[in-house]
Amino acid sequence: ELLEVSLEQIETGLTAMGLHIDNRLLYRLKRALYYYTEDTERANLGCNRSDSKCTRMIFADRYQRMNHQLRDQRPEHWRKYL
Repeated sequence: ELLEVSLEQIETGLTAMGLHIDNRLLYRLKRALYYYTEDTERANLGCNRSDSKCTRMIFADRYQRMNHQLRDQRPEHWRKYL
């Protein structure tokens, strides 16, 4: 999920663990494009890099929009067994 973690954060974590990422020019350009795209999408969703409450706000909004009726997740033909 982009709102939780970005590619740049994943790569930083992998590099910190000792994994070496390919730094050929083509891959660096692709990663730069992905970083830009993710930053733009996060900005359009109202999340900045420095906004630590962004993820919490997104989940709270999603939770408010969900239907909270009691429902049985099992298919109809399974319900009669219990």
